Amino acid sequence: MTILYLDCRMGAAGDMLSAALFDIMPDKAAALRLLNSAGIPSVRYEAETARNCGIAGTRLHVFADGEEEGPGGTDHEDSGHHSHAHPEGDCHARQDYDHHDHEPHTHAHHGRDLAAIRAVITSLNVSDSVKAFVSRVYDSLAEAEAAAHGRPVELIHFHEVGALDAVADITAAGLLTEALAPDKIVISPVAVGSGWVNCAHGTLPVPAPATVHLLKGLPVAASDVTGELCTPTGAALLRALADETGSLPAMTLTASGFGLGKREYPGRLNAVRAILGEMQPQEAKAGSPLSAGWPTDTIVELTASVDDMTGEAAGYALEKLFEAGARDACLQALIMKKNRPGLLLTVITDREHEAAVTEAVFRLTTTLGIRREEKQRYILNRREIQRMTPWGPVRVKIAEGPGIRREKPEFEDIRAIADRTGRTPAEILADTAFSK
Repeated sequence: MTILYLDCRMGAAGDMLSAALFDIMPDKAAALRLLNSAGIPSVRYEAETARNCGIAGTRLHVFADGEEEGPGGTDHEDSGHHSHAHPEGDCHARQDYDHHDHEPHTHAHHGRDLAAIRAVITSLNVSDSVKAFVSRVYDSLAEAEAAAHGRPVELIHFHEVGALDAVADITAAGLLTEALAPDKIVISPVAVGSGWVNCAHGTLPVPAPATVHLLKGLPVAASDVTGELCTPTGAALLRALADETGSLPAMTLTASGFGLGKREYPGRLNAVRAILGEMQPQEAKAGSPLSAGWPTDTIVELTASVDDMTGEAAGYALEKLFEAGARDACLQALIMKKNRPGLLLTVITDREHEAAVTEAVFRLTTTLGIRREEKQRYILNRREIQRMTPWGPVRVKIAEGPGIRREKPEFEDIRAIADRTGRTPAEILADTAFSK
């Protein structure tokens, strides 16, 4: 299984994400030809090997009609906010947001609405899957801007150069991801920056409203860097790309690279890092016992015979035992002395919580004694991830061991989707789109 990990601990912008993917392409000359064959009107890509904080990486430049986005082609490294919540015919002075630095300015170019952008996407010389990816990302970007401005999507206008710049960044990410063909994409928590940012509409808090809208369901973190570290285009791309979120998975590394930002911060690397690797299922060695390679842990098992308790009281006790620190607990029906019906309570805990669980058993049940046994057990390693689905983020529990991997969505999340959509949990789980 090929895993692509995107490290966004210094934030994310459209050009930085596409540059990071470009930096891990095995044939960069061929990758540049691929990008320039996409057929975006009047757009040309150029790749530059550069250094930031002493680290070599790639800067990917986009020129529309010979003009690079941003004043002088140097200040604005992402098409972050290209929209205007103005009815058609109103002012087209755009708010041009930089990754980490916002300076409002105007251009003499005409604007494009979302329908015009969709026409550009339809005409691209790329696969249908890449077109669908670009459309999905741009639609989410437009919806976020419309929500931030409180206007319908059809009234959102995009600056001519800025719109093409965003299409170029998003198309590059789609094409390069398709070429790399990872089986799974995992992203780190996303740094959003801190402080305030000046734009054409006034002073806004970081992260900006559109960025917040796009990052819902993804893990984020503030930073001691003052400014906007994650732009809306970067956030929209991450939302579309991410299969999972979390730390770097255990895998064999095959490639890594950096997509560099244009600004430099003393002692701080300004980049998105892309890491490619292979994850192989572990297998027990030939001739070894079945237990070879299985992780183990030590647990404390407490058992108690209980009678003279109602079913309601027993259920309440079971619930409170988990709050006290039980890892697992169950009740089994018994026939006790003098043929009285009773219950066998079994609780699994660890040494850290043993005292609290023991106290809870005595306080909440009618038992007069608790049997204790310390045991070692074979286990599957367990962890929880967050997977992006068409219905939003869903927590997924994963259990892994030598040659074994099991996944189980958190039912509370599935139930919430069912309540929201009117579909049954079984229908949601059976949908082939669920895993993406």
